[in-house]
Amino acid sequence: MSTHGFVGIGTPDQFHARYNHADSYPTGLGAEVWAKARQFLHEDAHLHGFAHTLLSYTDWRQMSTAGLCPYCGQATGQPHSICGVVYTADAFPDVTSLAAYQTARQQPGLSAAEALRRAREEWSIIQNLRRTGYPDPEARYHQHETLEEADLTPDTLDWLFMEWGYVIDPETFRMHVLVGCIETPVTYTLEIMRPHGDHAVLPHNKRYTGALLASYDLREPEPSWAAVAEAGYALRKTLGAAFAADPTHPLLAAVRALPPVEVWD
Repeated sequence: MSTHGFVGIGTPDQFHARYNHADSYPTGLGAEVWAKARQFLHEDAHLHGFAHTLLSYTDWRQMSTAGLCPYCGQATGQPHSICGVVYTADAFPDVTSLAAYQTARQQPGLSAAEALRRAREEWSIIQNLRRTGYPDPEARYHQHETLEEADLTPDTLDWLFMEWGYVIDPETFRMHVLVGCIETPVTYTLEIMRPHGDHAVLPHNKRYTGALLASYDLREPEPSWAAVAEAGYALRKTLGAAFAADPTHPLLAAVRALPPVEVWD
């Protein structure tokens, strides 16, 4: 599932983090981060290697690929804006020419011109796969994030889209678990700028926030991630109710300090 989250280095209040797109639950990403951090701790007797490795990538998913892009093979940022053509499979390994590939890929109801256009696009991908093992070695059909674009901090996080966070503190050997998507009574105005020059103004959008759920010593036994998840759901519900009952709750101070207007280009 696309449950968004992040993995960071620092403390619950000050950290630099990287995004994770799916299965960010404690039972998924939480257990994965714990295992990876423990691996570094076992091998190095410290966590600075874990911190350096994570922050040299643009996305947590790169930890499993050593930072190599699966589409071009380069050691670069996480791929995005990916064209569907790069998913073309080499289904006809005996085909050795564009004309033969067009014939093999011909579909009923498809014009000759459209069939040729598709064949030319797909054939270049097939050739790339056979030549390099990667569908898009020149990055013509995808883009990459930079480290600057990928960096998440407490000032840039949007807790509406971050359900869980895991922050490793190399100095204290602790793993901090944060829970997000906590609704607050604070609202803001969203302005959406459209390409043709017009824009939409959407007032009264709810702000969301996150909170520290628990901290665990990585040198001690692994926690029950199912129990951590349940505690997180309970905290989200409890704080949401507390904020609704008391709009002056001290944990809302940081939320109220956010700009009252956001502009999306």
